[in-house]
Amino acid sequence: MLKEKFEMLKKKSEKAAKPALEASGGAPPPFNNPGFVRIALLALTLAFVGAIAYAALRENSAEPRGEYSVSVERSISPEEIVPEKRLLNVNTASAEELETLNGIGPALAQAIIDYRAEHGDFASVDELCEVSGIGEAKLNGIREYVTVGGNE
Repeated sequence: MLKEKFEMLKKKSEKAAKPALEASGGAPPPFNNPGFVRIALLALTLAFVGAIAYAALRENSAEPRGEYSVSVERSISPEEIVPEKRLLNVNTASAEELETLNGIGPALAQAIIDYRAEHGDFASVDELCEVSGIGEAKLNGIREYVTVGGNE
């Protein structure tokens, strides 16, 4: 069915194009030869495919396409790459600073500040367990990130 429709459309287009072609005097040689036209179209198709293949191969080649160089001004030490771990002093930290600790939200940060205001500076990190809302598990989660100053 599809082939029949194609043939019908082909015949209609040939009928429509034939009067215009004849009125213009017909196609000039060698374009009036169907074999030549097919060969010319095949050659153009092959040239196009070849150009695409060449461009694709050139794009994927590992060869540099221009002159360039890369230089390093200085080497970077591991200390510059990995920042120094800084401990947060719970005796001087603000609520915003305390909230940077994992598991410490605004309410718990305020509870730490309130405890500090009422009881004075923390003598040890373990004293944080006295703050309502901080138990052993939470303390163990933040212990390596906090200090009370001094040698602790």
